[in-house]
Order: sequence, then structure tokens, then C-alpha cells
Amino acid sequence: MGKIQITQPDWNMADWGPADLTVEAVVMALEGCGDNESPMAVVDAYGRKLRIIGVRRQDSRVEIVVAVEGSGQ
Repeated sequence: MGKIQITQPDWNMADWGPADLTVEAVVMALEGCGDNESPMAVVDAYGRKLRIIGVRRQDSRVEIVVAVEGSGQ
């Protein structure tokens, strides 16, 4: 399975460092690719589907918690 390539007009975040990954930045990237009517999926770099199972606050950081589809978790 080949790695997914991010090209225009997609939103390439590969070179973003940890300080760049804020809630506002992720929301901006999502809005740059769609709107509230656009379906959204979470996939890994190889196209495997991940399922969002929650969003949690861990100290001062926000975490998006995912599970691999079909893993039973």
C-alpha cells in the first residue's frame, strides 16, 4: 500500500512542528478543505481508516483519540 501524497489544493501539514499544531490551526486546515456539510474521515498516511473515539483535554493539550477501524477497540 503506497503512502498518500498531499498535493494542492489539499492542506499539507507534514512540516508543521508541535508548536504549530493548535486547535485553531487544525480547524483552519479543515475549513480550508471543506465546510460543515462536508463529510470527514480520519486516515493514516497509507489510507487505513481511523475512527475518532473522542476528544480529551490532557493538562494543557487537546488530544484527538482514534482507533484503527476493525480493531475492536
